Amino acid sequence: MTKQVTPLRAPSREQRREIVQMLELAYDVAAERYRGTDTDATIAEALGGGVMPGWVAEIRDAMFGPDGSNDEMSALLAEMRDWRLLARDRAKAAEAGVQALTTALAGLAEVQGRVDKMTARLEAIRAAVGPKAKAAKVAA
Repeated sequence: MTKQVTPLRAPSREQRREIVQMLELAYDVAAERYRGTDTDATIAEALGGGVMPGWVAEIRDAMFGPDGSNDEMSALLAEMRDWRLLARDRAKAAEAGVQALTTALAGLAEVQGRVDKMTARLEAIRAAVGPKAKAAKVAA
């Protein structure tokens, strides 16, 4: 039993010409990317008539350049890099702040521990001196 293989769809000669004409307008050969917001898919959609984005990509790759990106993608990538750097810098600042807070809290705990020890010593002294000393108020 033989299987019947359906050939893949291919653009007609007219569709190829239309694709090339659109690429001439939309693709920046020097920058090797689309101008503005165009992509293989937007070119196919603009041409309509069943033109497939894969056909546009194949013709673009063969005749114009291998990159299917565009100006908007490049700008967005640059902006993302800037935000990543800012996020990294802020993370470092936050880590430094956490370290400073940890150090400050440790210092506070040490001071509180010393005050607690002094309070215990004072109570011991007051108890040893007698009832009059015990009744005396400790200045806060």
